[in-house]
Amino acid sequence: MSITIEIPQLKNFAKGLQDLPEKVARNILGSALKKAGRLLADRTQSIVPRHSGQLQKSIVGRAKKITEVERAYYVETPLFYAPLIEYGHKWVIKRGNKVIKAGNKGPAPFMRPAFDSTKEEIQNLIATDIGSSVAKQWKKLGNG
Repeated sequence: MSITIEIPQLKNFAKGLQDLPEKVARNILGSALKKAGRLLADRTQSIVPRHSGQLQKSIVGRAKKITEVERAYYVETPLFYAPLIEYGHKWVIKRGNKVIKAGNKGPAPFMRPAFDSTKEEIQNLIATDIGSSVAKQWKKLGNG
């Protein structure tokens, strides 16, 4: 599952970012994205169903460069059974060809609700962080 967040407030800072040295602008964007990603990862860990605690511990975030101007932050888990918990599943116990028991395990969503509950906070965090970082950089350069 992939989710894209549009942040309209960034239009206010676009010119200031573009006029900064490329490396500085890239670092500002990366830093803001990591903070927002950590917020989402923390929220996901706080609402994930707990049985052994392995799923909660396995939820991690990682940054990835898409293009020179695009960045992504993934919140994910490497555990194969995470989608089974998120979306639910059917289960069957067989002995030979004979079905002993069968049933459905309903979904216990955690990734989507975590995103839905933090979306606005993430947008505001990114916009605020980028805005303050751009202002600080311009002040350092003597242009603020």
